[in-house]
Amino acid sequence: MYGVAIQISDGIIQIDGRLSLQASSRPMLTQTDAMLTDRQPSSASRKGVAAVETAFCLPVIVLIVFGGIQAANMIFLKQAITAAAYEGALFASKPEGTQTETVSRVQTILDARNIQTTTITAGSGGVSIDQLAPGQSFSIRIRAAASLNSIGPQMFAVFNDIEAEVFARKL
Repeated sequence: MYGVAIQISDGIIQIDGRLSLQASSRPMLTQTDAMLTDRQPSSASRKGVAAVETAFCLPVIVLIVFGGIQAANMIFLKQAITAAAYEGALFASKPEGTQTETVSRVQTILDARNIQTTTITAGSGGVSIDQLAPGQSFSIRIRAAASLNSIGPQMFAVFNDIEAEVFARKL
């Protein structure tokens, strides 16, 4: 059998005469505690880390916010010109609907929604709404400049013109 000789004298512990430890009144730290004690950051380094995180995250957050605003502007514009084209087609489909009144009604709806620089095309293959016979189909097409109808700066040059077209039949 193997034996281990431990000798303790005057606060010194000797094991087999080779390894000696000195007893202390301080509590012993484990290796993990010693590593954590050595690595605790100062408040200055924590502020530096926060500054670096902000520098990386802030441009992404700004991009998401302004991208969302621009997407909402384009969705509003598309919805507004689609609704105006629908209202124009609804009016033009009636027997008393004329080309001039249809375009005027569509323009009134676009003005109410503050949509500028639009092109309104009504009819069927170059034939005016006034000349359509009952049962003939026609379309109302509206094209609006996206850059002139957005709120704030246009960050992404993705949208040039937004277009909506509605088809109907003359009653």
